[in-house]
Amino acid sequence: MCSDVIDDWVQIGLPAKAKVKAEFGHLPPDDEQNRECEMEAVNLSLINIQTYPYVREKMARKALALRGGYYDFVKGCFELWEVKSIIHHEDSASSTTQIHNIYVVSITL
Repeated sequence: MCSDVIDDWVQIGLPAKAKVKAEFGHLPPDDEQNRECEMEAVNLSLINIQTYPYVREKMARKALALRGGYYDFVKGCFELWEVKSIIHHEDSASSTTQIHNIYVVSITL
C-alpha cells in the first residue's frame, strides 16, 4: 500500500520530466538536468493548484498570491517564483495549461 501512494505521488511529476527531457535531452543526465526537472516540478505544482476553482477565483480577485521556490543546497542559492496571472484553459477538457508572467528572484545565502 505504501509503495502505491509513493508511485501515485511520483507520477504527478512525469510531465515535468517529459518537458525537461524534450528541452534538455541533448545534455547528459547530470546535476543540471536534474535541477531543471526539480524546478519544473515546482512549476507543475503551481499549475496543478490552480485547477481548484476557489484558488483561481481568489487569484483573480488578488486575494491569493502563489509562489514557488527552489533551494540549491550545493550552491546555497534560493530562487523564488511569483505567479503574476492565473492559468488559462482553452477548453475544460484540455490537460494543457500554462503559467504566464513568472519572474524569478535569486537569493544567495
